[in-house]
Amino acid sequence: MTLPIIALDAVSLVYRQGWSRRQAAPAVDGVSLDVMPGECLGLVGGSGSGKSTLAQVMTGQLVATSGTVRLRLRGDGGMHREIISPRPRDVAGHIGLVFQDPYSSFDPLWTLRRSIEEALLLKFGKPTDEQGRGVGEFLELVGLNAGFATRRPGGLSGGQVQRAAIARAIAIGPDVLILDEALSSLDVSVQANVLGLLGLLRDEFKLTIVFIGHNLAVVGAIADRLAVMAEGRLVETGVPQTLYREPRSDYTKQLIAAVPRLPECRGRVDHLMGRA
Repeated sequence: MTLPIIALDAVSLVYRQGWSRRQAAPAVDGVSLDVMPGECLGLVGGSGSGKSTLAQVMTGQLVATSGTVRLRLRGDGGMHREIISPRPRDVAGHIGLVFQDPYSSFDPLWTLRRSIEEALLLKFGKPTDEQGRGVGEFLELVGLNAGFATRRPGGLSGGQVQRAAIARAIAIGPDVLILDEALSSLDVSVQANVLGLLGLLRDEFKLTIVFIGHNLAVVGAIADRLAVMAEGRLVETGVPQTLYREPRSDYTKQLIAAVPRLPECRGRVDHLMGRA
C-alpha cells in the first residue's frame, strides 16, 4: 500500500491577538488532506483562504494549534522515516520551496552559482548532487545556459530568476517541491512557459509537487488533483476534469467563473471545462 508523503489530519491553526491573547478566527480550520508520492496537488483559493498558511504548516514553518501533521521523508540508505509535527530543521534538504517573488528569495550580491552551490553544499556537502550534477547542469535543465551562473539576480528578468529558483529547489533532490504563488508575478506568456518546464521536470525527476495558486486555469493545467480552500477550510477536492465540470461549492463556481485562461493552455482548459 502506498502511503502519503504528507498527511494532514484535522489540522487547525489559530492566531491569538492583542494583549489578552484572545482567540481570532482560525487561519486554517480542520483541514484533512493527503499528498501522495509522485502527485501534483493543486491548492487553490483566493487571498486569505489559508492555502499559503497551510503550506507553512506542512513544512514546519508554523506549528498547528491542533490536529496532526505527518511527513514521510527519505532517510539514509533510501529508507523512509515518519516525522510528526515537523520543524524547519526536519525538512531542510527534503522540501524545495519556490515563492511568489523570485528576487526576494536570492541574495542580490550572490551570483546564481553561489546561491545554487550553497543549497548543494548544505544537502550533499559538495557542490554537486549524488549524480555529479553541478550548477551548470541544473541551470540548463530549466532552460538557462551555464553562462547564467556568473550573473546576479538583479540583472535578470522575473522569468529567468524564477527558473533559477526552480533550479536551486530541485538541485537538492527534494522529496516534495512546493510552489507558493510562484507564477503569479510573471506575465501570462512566461507563466505558460514555466508551466511547461515544470511538467518536464516533474516527469524527469519523478517529483511530488504542491502547487499553490489562486488561478484555477494555471493550477489545473498541471495538477492531478485540486484542493479548494476558503476562509481556512477545505471546501472540496477532485480531479480537475470533474471539479471544473461539476463543482459542488458556490466558492469553486466563483473561482471557475473568474478564470483568465493562458493562451498556451487554452486547449487543455477548454477540454477540462467541457468547452472543447
